[in-house]
Amino acid sequence: MKSLCFSTIFVPKRRVIAFLTCYFSYTNRCSTLKKNEMKLKFIVFTSILGILFSCNKNNQEIEIKLNSNNVSGKISVSELITKKLIIQLSKDSLMKKIQLKDPIVAGIYLKERTYLTILEPNKNLSISIRPDSSLTTNKKSDSLLNYLWKSQAKFISKNSSFIFKTKNTDSIPIIFENFKKKRESEINTVVK
Repeated sequence: MKSLCFSTIFVPKRRVIAFLTCYFSYTNRCSTLKKNEMKLKFIVFTSILGILFSCNKNNQEIEIKLNSNNVSGKISVSELITKKLIIQLSKDSLMKKIQLKDPIVAGIYLKERTYLTILEPNKNLSISIRPDSSLTTNKKSDSLLNYLWKSQAKFISKNSSFIFKTKNTDSIPIIFENFKKKRESEINTVVK
């Protein structure tokens, strides 16, 4: 029974625990095996499991490419919160690969233009520049993210003086509810 508890600490996966339970209940019943053989089998078995579980990929490669020939300057992709530069693309280097462990929200920057994107492991990103110099990507989630970001900023700039200076606090939830309904109807119109 001690060996069963030992195995559950190091290998937390349900299937492996079930397998180990069956394995050790079987080996504990076999009275013909010597203790040294049991210890050796246990060590070999847990070593193999440890190697198998340590071989999973932590970093996934993604490809970020630029689908425009009318690039003037460099396009930077940086983490949104820390502003840490991830890559730079230009006419000379239209595609780069990066290693990514976890999804992150990043900003794509071209001169004074900014476009938000979600970088995810194993999901390539294709950046396009429209004729009006606005940025876009091949992901619908990025479009929604940018709509929410810009509409929120527009709402705050329009209503901040009323929200933060009013004495009539009962009307503030009504303003937010109206904004929520308006934004929801706009999103549903685009989705349909």
